[in-house]
Amino acid sequence: NVQINLANQLAWLYRKFDIDVWETLEAVKTKGFGLDSCFPGAGVGGHCIPIDPGYFLSYCSEMNDYSLPKGIGSLIQCAFDFSEKHINLWSDLVIEKILEKSNKNHITGELNQPNVLFLGVTYKEDIEDCRMSPVINYITNFVDNGIGVSCFDYNLESKLFQIKVSHNSLENLINMKMPLLNRVGNSEFSFGVENLYFNNKLKGKKFNDLVLPKLTGFSAVGILVNHRGFGESKMYENLLKEEEVLIFDFCDGLRKFLQKKENGDLEYYRSLLTLFEKKNDADEIILMGCSKLTLENWIKDKLRQTE
Repeated sequence: NVQINLANQLAWLYRKFDIDVWETLEAVKTKGFGLDSCFPGAGVGGHCIPIDPGYFLSYCSEMNDYSLPKGIGSLIQCAFDFSEKHINLWSDLVIEKILEKSNKNHITGELNQPNVLFLGVTYKEDIEDCRMSPVINYITNFVDNGIGVSCFDYNLESKLFQIKVSHNSLENLINMKMPLLNRVGNSEFSFGVENLYFNNKLKGKKFNDLVLPKLTGFSAVGILVNHRGFGESKMYENLLKEEEVLIFDFCDGLRKFLQKKENGDLEYYRSLLTLFEKKNDADEIILMGCSKLTLENWIKDKLRQTE
């Protein structure tokens, strides 16, 4: 938990200093020993890392000052605190860009409700488990700001999954026509987020058979979990082709996809890089942990190699 949140915190700090996390990690690897890498991502999730250290913190709080050194467990507590802050920081960054564009559209007479598609819901790639997934917190943040949310995760069989939301967000849900499911206590409601892939018939088939959602009409598409099928289907390629759609990638999915395609058809690879460059130049792409300058240089270097 501490290591992952340190990586996430550095991703935010490095963005301010225009330093590339992935480039830094590659440099650290040249040391040759003593490297136990944790990478920045959407957030901490699962049934163990977000929960088990809390038992230790609870134990610490029950002990008196004579039993344990003062401040014991404070580093773990800091990691817990930053887990939520990390999600809020990146949510706010994307939400601000979506609402800014939405406000401009209102001025020009376009009154479409801002909406976003999240790619991946599970707490990590290539599993069917959503327990304590950080994606749930992102969904809540976007809904709280009046942005409609849909998801696409071929690992999940359900068409709708429940999200709890505070009473303050109820008006937003009604305006966005998102399905309310039931009331949870006096101050919370649960609502359904639509999963655009809910017939889990992919087992035993190739990812080329994956039925992909239409991306047209979304204000933004976020890659929160880099499932293998996204890179091996046409998902990322289709996403790069979509104009005027903000892409935010919190798991380095796009660059991994492009690097994997590097040894294939040069003409096809160059076309993908050109699409990537176009999105970057239009300021329609946010990559966690990636410096914009480093990204531009990386694209130019790869394009030169294909000439």
